[in-house]
Amino acid sequence: MLMNKNLTMDQLPKKIETKTSPFSLPKSTINSIQTKNVKTLKFSTDREPNLFYIFIGIFIVFASGVIVYVLLSLSQLQKLAENNASSTTNTITPNIVEVSNEEVILIQTPWASKEVKINNNVVWHLQLPSSFIETSIDAADGTNIFIGEDGFNKYKLLLSFPLFANYPEGEPEDLAEWIQKELTFLTPEKSLEVTSESFTLNNNVSATLLMNMNEITADSGNARIFGTKKSLVLYIAKTKTRNFSKITLIPQELYSEESAKAFMERLASSIRF
Repeated sequence: MLMNKNLTMDQLPKKIETKTSPFSLPKSTINSIQTKNVKTLKFSTDREPNLFYIFIGIFIVFASGVIVYVLLSLSQLQKLAENNASSTTNTITPNIVEVSNEEVILIQTPWASKEVKINNNVVWHLQLPSSFIETSIDAADGTNIFIGEDGFNKYKLLLSFPLFANYPEGEPEDLAEWIQKELTFLTPEKSLEVTSESFTLNNNVSATLLMNMNEITADSGNARIFGTKKSLVLYIAKTKTRNFSKITLIPQELYSEESAKAFMERLASSIRF
């Protein structure tokens, strides 16, 4: 349908709006938006702060700091421990090798059979370390003295046949009585420190080992003087062909009862009658 172009002035629209930009709104629309009631939102700062949330925030910050500090400390300690372990390994390894070598030398200490004489008569058949030498000069009758080393331990060894001329009540009847009389020379306190061990030697000869006894430095038979060095004494029973005898072992340096006892046990097992 075609529109009639011949319109009168009264028939034309009274307000004609023009747009200068294709993206702008008509002016009437703008006026309409401006005249509406628009609510303005405001942030209220009149409310009091919440202390609970402030405390939580401070606690979180503090806890975070503590955790970081602990982690850093553990890291430093781990590095220090690794360094110490490395240095300790480097330092100790040679010592372990040296100890092992010493133990091998101690085990391989050679012993040899010996015949010990008094007045050209053989009175002892036993084994001693090959390093032991006899030094019986100025020794009492019936005594042979040896000095030597076994491993790293230095000893003085006395092989003797005691004389009972001045002994209390004379010669004892048996081994048990002899041991009992020997202990009477000690003070009650010293006698409590002594320990004993019994043996049966070759040919069923009885023997008793007394340990942790002080060295006898002077002996008149019925009186004795004791020194400060510790000793072990093996008392051997009398037989039909052999008098009472004893073996005294005196460590010359540090006293190790375990080492001295092992020495005496090996020596005792080698005695032949």
